[in-house]
Amino acid sequence: MSDRYLIAVGGLIALTAAGCARSRSSPQPQAALATPTVQAPATPGRTVELLHQLRNHREYAELASFVAPAHAAAAIDFLLAMDELLVANDEVQAAIHEYAPLVPSKEWDLAPLKNRQGLLSADVRVVDERIEGPQAWVTIQVGDLVPLEIVPMRRIADRWVYWPESEVGALPDALRSLSGAMKRVANSVARGAVTEDQIRAEFRLRISPRLKAITLAASPPPAATTR
Repeated sequence: MSDRYLIAVGGLIALTAAGCARSRSSPQPQAALATPTVQAPATPGRTVELLHQLRNHREYAELASFVAPAHAAAAIDFLLAMDELLVANDEVQAAIHEYAPLVPSKEWDLAPLKNRQGLLSADVRVVDERIEGPQAWVTIQVGDLVPLEIVPMRRIADRWVYWPESEVGALPDALRSLSGAMKRVANSVARGAVTEDQIRAEFRLRISPRLKAITLAASPPPAATTR
């Protein structure tokens, strides 16, 4: 894989870890919380553990009931888009293994994204929690990564909910566009693009523009200017 592609993927991972452009305002709920079918945990730390479990089991309707209402639908859309991308990545890996077994497929692998989704990553461990009235901050470790991450939580009605500090915006659409491009790469490999140079060319043609789109979707809007 070219160094340029490695840098681009690294940028994608960093952007996905942040989730989206930061919004410093604290949005208020715009809809009622969905009613969960499981008992709400008593502490924010236990709630984070439940969110992680629901994410890994793809129980997104249940997960949404533990996310701030103003963010729930967008958060689930982001997770679904990430799932689609990881499935497409598996297809690329399988195609290279089958049709180009001498090419080092791990060099093209986006699987590290599984642990670049903050609270909703594949491997999460709760380290600590701090509660101040209706607000809380849960410290987690994702995989073996450092630094640790802080998850903001708020108490609403009868439960603690995840309170994102960011908006996903156009990021899910950009991730789905990348998924489609990854599937086309897999098809190209199956049709005969089986040398390392050919696969690199496919990634340059199909993937690089989508990574730029993700960069734009995840970038904060320009600061407003005053006259």
